[in-house]
Amino acid sequence: MTLTDERFQRKKILPDEYRKRMPVIFVCPLHHKNRCLGYLVMEIEVRDKMEAFLQGWVQEMCACMDKILLYEENQSLQEFRKLSTVDELTGLYNRRKLEQELSKRMMGSSKRKADFFIISVDMDDLKIINDTYGHLEGDEALRNYGNILRDGTGNNGLCCRVGGDEFTIVADTGKEQDVKDLISRIEERVKRFNELSGKPYALAGSMGYAQFKKGEELINCMKRADANMYANKVARKKQRQK
Repeated sequence: MTLTDERFQRKKILPDEYRKRMPVIFVCPLHHKNRCLGYLVMEIEVRDKMEAFLQGWVQEMCACMDKILLYEENQSLQEFRKLSTVDELTGLYNRRKLEQELSKRMMGSSKRKADFFIISVDMDDLKIINDTYGHLEGDEALRNYGNILRDGTGNNGLCCRVGGDEFTIVADTGKEQDVKDLISRIEERVKRFNELSGKPYALAGSMGYAQFKKGEELINCMKRADANMYANKVARKKQRQK
């Protein structure tokens, strides 16, 4: 049996070269269920003895090929699903993933005490970085800040970029002190980055948090986190002006 990847016109059953040197050929379409997999062309010497064997062999081969294709399609689907929940720029999860995960947590909280906080994060002065050093540098600043948020969150929650310079962290804890510790870790990492990066600008961000309360609308929790974040932003701005 000869395998070939030679290309030829669709109207031909096989390339001219093989037609000339194959006096007796076995041609069999390859189908499995409703899937057409192509066709098989083989040169055989004794057709009567081989035909029954080949029919069974072809059926087994078709089933195996179908499994391989299904596996590849499933892998592609899994990869697509993964990409659909990841922010392309930062590699963090995106808003779609955030909504999925919050829905899961809300369903769980209906049966037990709420055990997560929402932390609203707004990167400071991204517009200044973009206007002064260009959007490519602004993108780099976003990636670096996103990495800091992810590293600071670790396995204690979910870190997402929800748009522009806005991020949301879902902290899987029912203790406020855990959230304060998480924010302290992030701030320490930001400080360390600014000391070592050599960048002509400093990364900074404002954060505010709120605990999800059993029975409340999720949007209200997110609004409280946003309000606390903006209060933090105003306080930080006043502190810098002193």
